[in-house]
Amino acid sequence: MIEPGTVLEGRYEVLRRIGEGAMAEVWEVRHVALHSRAAVKVLNADLAKDPDLRNRFLAEGRIQAQLRHPNIVAVTDVITRPAPGLVMEYVEGLTLSDHLEHTGPLDVKQVKSLFMPVLAAVHEAHRAGIVHRDLKPENILLGRDAANQLIPKVADFGVAKVLDEAALKTGKRKTRVASRMGTLVYMSPEQVKGKEEVGTASDIFSLGAILYELVTGRMAFDNETDFDTMSSIVSGEYEPPERVVGALDPVVGACIRKALAVSAEERFPSCQAFAQTLRTAGTSKPKPPPRPDRSYAVTGKPEPIGKPSRKMPPPERRPTPRVRTGDTSSFIDSEDDVVNKVLAVKASNMAVSSFVVSLVSFFFCCGFGHVASLLMANHAKTLFTQGEVYSGHNRGLADAAVALSWIGMFLAVAYTALLCMGS
Repeated sequence: MIEPGTVLEGRYEVLRRIGEGAMAEVWEVRHVALHSRAAVKVLNADLAKDPDLRNRFLAEGRIQAQLRHPNIVAVTDVITRPAPGLVMEYVEGLTLSDHLEHTGPLDVKQVKSLFMPVLAAVHEAHRAGIVHRDLKPENILLGRDAANQLIPKVADFGVAKVLDEAALKTGKRKTRVASRMGTLVYMSPEQVKGKEEVGTASDIFSLGAILYELVTGRMAFDNETDFDTMSSIVSGEYEPPERVVGALDPVVGACIRKALAVSAEERFPSCQAFAQTLRTAGTSKPKPPPRPDRSYAVTGKPEPIGKPSRKMPPPERRPTPRVRTGDTSSFIDSEDDVVNKVLAVKASNMAVSSFVVSLVSFFFCCGFGHVASLLMANHAKTLFTQGEVYSGHNRGLADAAVALSWIGMFLAVAYTALLCMGS
């Protein structure tokens, strides 16, 4: 049993317990010879009896020991008695979660100062073939440098997946690839579905959820039940950050949408690309990323999905519809939606124009007009059916224009054939 005053393997004197998790306890210790402080994560004695859990825990140490980055908590030693433990650098300070609890939503400058180093740390892990799989504010520690500036450090690779065992030389992988590992409200759709292949894009989704929380002070996916939360993640439903906080920097909002895309292929290709885009936020030359395909369809339901994740009064805002990032079955019901109004007008005008052209071409048997009408109507339909916009009956005009154009082209071809046969 570990308690203050215990000396672990003759090297580390236990000072106090820092924290406790489902798998392990974390203790502050002092090196007997060097008098330096460190943190020791000791596996729960009961769990240590399970070979799979014990091996997974030891794999965490081997993985972290290979990562050398100023924003990653370093593992420096291991102990085996009285239970397996990892000796790590001691980071004195709050977690990012605790920091948010005290400060509330952060501005662009604060977000960049804390979030950019996290992106750099995760990018370094990805370069080494490691996917964290459990990124969340609780796993980001905030230390301070000599100038008393906050230094974020990513910790806890306990559920990391080794993508390249040969390069890492950590032995056999001990993580069940098909299990849902991580914390639900920050899980990617792939993790929620229990897919075997969970890659770096999963971490980018979790980082997008963290960024959402940094700027809004609430979680993107946090419903009353786990089932509802999983459904929201898989279908891509979350309250637009622009509606939670006023005057949100457009680059930050666009970064969140791209990182939280339901399809892994539509997210940022790397943390480096994520950082390069976010770096332009708050500058004179912003470069927001393009919106993912089918990414901002909205239902007309005013009830927000997320609830405040921090103990703070919610920001004042008007009732807003939900966001759907991956579904094409719902469309915008409100002409006041500033994000999609331009597309709504464009699609509606094109639908009306294509219908008029198809009518004129039908009466004058103009084959070229029918082709033009068909192309215009199809483009209008694409804007509608991709889940981008909806504007009343005009979507029906696009459908009618397509049908009328096909009928007109068929009649034009038949009329031309009859003329050729008569001649």
